[in-house]
Amino acid sequence: MKSVAVSVILLVLASLPAAAADKTDVVVLRVGDRITCEIKELDRGLLRIKTDAADTFTVHWGHVVSLNSVRWFEVQTAGGLTYYGSLTIGDAGFLVVDTPTGDVRLAMLDVVHLSPLGRGFWSRLDGSIDLGFSYTQASEQTQWTLNTNAKHRRERYLFQGMFASQFTAIEGADSTSRNTLSFSGRRLHGTHWFHEGLGQLQQDQSLGLNLRSVVGATVGRYLLLKPRTSLSVFGGAGYTHERFENEEPDDSAEALSGVQWDWFSLSNNDTDLSTTLLTYYNVSGNARVRVDFAASYKQKIVKDLHWSLNGFETYDGAPPAGKKSNDSGVTLALGWSF
Repeated sequence: MKSVAVSVILLVLASLPAAAADKTDVVVLRVGDRITCEIKELDRGLLRIKTDAADTFTVHWGHVVSLNSVRWFEVQTAGGLTYYGSLTIGDAGFLVVDTPTGDVRLAMLDVVHLSPLGRGFWSRLDGSIDLGFSYTQASEQTQWTLNTNAKHRRERYLFQGMFASQFTAIEGADSTSRNTLSFSGRRLHGTHWFHEGLGQLQQDQSLGLNLRSVVGATVGRYLLLKPRTSLSVFGGAGYTHERFENEEPDDSAEALSGVQWDWFSLSNNDTDLSTTLLTYYNVSGNARVRVDFAASYKQKIVKDLHWSLNGFETYDGAPPAGKKSNDSGVTLALGWSF
C-alpha cells in the first residue's frame, strides 16, 4: 500500500500555507461594510478572503453586493458560461467582469464559482481531513477512520482526490481494514458539459478483496449548477483489475455511469452534503454489476473545525464463491478544512 501512503502524505501537505498576495481587493457587504482583502475563491456559496487583521475567513455569498479587484479572475455562472477578467464595482447585487471584449454584467446570485488566475498550486488547493475513533468495552472493539479529500481548480479544469480508510480491531479476532483511493481530472466544455478521466484503488478485507484498480473515461453534464447545489450525471467506459484472496487475478472491461449531487447551506451554521453513486457493468465476460455509493454530511463547529457523518455502501452482483456481496458502514468524525 505504498501508493496509498504517498497519496495521504500529498493530501496532508496540501494544508501547508501558501505565500500571501497583496491585500488590494475590495469586498462590499450588504450591511455597507467595505473589506480590503485578498479574494481567495468563491465555491459552494462561500467567498474565502484573507485580511491582515483576521487572516483567512469566509463570507456567505448572499451577504456580498459587489467586488473590486485589478487581478484577473475566472468567473463561472449557473448557466455554465465562463468569463475571464478583472472585477469592477457596479450596481449593488451585480458583478461586473472587465473582459478583453468588454464589460460583462452578472447578477451576483447567478455566479457559482470565482477564483483568481495565476495563483500558486498550494493556494488553489482546498479540502478537508476527518478523523474518527470508537471503542466498545463489551466486545473490546476499536475502530479508527480517516477521510481526506483535496480539490485543485484551474482554467476549465477540476482535479480531485479522495482517500478513505477504516481499521477495526476486535480482541481475539483478526483485525480488518478497508482503504479506498480515488482521483479524477475534469475538463469543462462550454455550458454544463465536461469529460473526465478517473481512477481508483480499493482494498477490503471484509470482502476478501486484496486489490481492485480501476481506470476510466467519461462524458457528463451538469443538470443543476447553482450557488447552493450542483447535480451532474456521467457515463463512459473503464478497465478493472481485481485480486481476491485464493482467486486468480481477473481483468475486465466495464461500462460505467454515475451521479454526483452536492448541497450546501448559506446560513451561519454551515452545512455541506455530498453524495456520489457509481455503477459498473461487465461487458467483457459474465454479466456482473457493481455499485459504489458514498455520502458525507459536514457541519461547521467554529472557523475551520467541523464534524462529519460519513457513510458508504458497496455491492457486487457476482462475487467469487464464498465471498460477501456487499459491505457498508457509517462513521462519525471530527475534521479540519483547508
